[in-house]
Amino acid sequence: MSKIYNIELTSTAAKELASLKPYVEEVVKIILVLEKEPNVGHSLKGNLHQFRALEFSLPGSGQYRAAYVVIEDKKTCIVFAIGPHEGFYENIKLRAKAIRKRHNLN
Repeated sequence: MSKIYNIELTSTAAKELASLKPYVEEVVKIILVLEKEPNVGHSLKGNLHQFRALEFSLPGSGQYRAAYVVIEDKKTCIVFAIGPHEGFYENIKLRAKAIRKRHNLN
């Protein structure tokens, strides 16, 4: 039987999701894949090596990413950023630092 992971969105990620009208429902379905497949996104590199990014496309809007971290002992995926691919990885560095500190990730 598959392990079910909880999905948590930070308040900032929730606002970013809400801003993706009229695609919110579609993006939620994409993110919910993490419940059963928490490692489906690709691993990030460098200072972001503990994090993953889920890639997806929105019709007429281009490529998007959702950045998240898997907390195995809590069976939780924390989504902390959702946005367009352009400039995404630079924009998430400060948020990743805050997530790392909040969840004691080294």
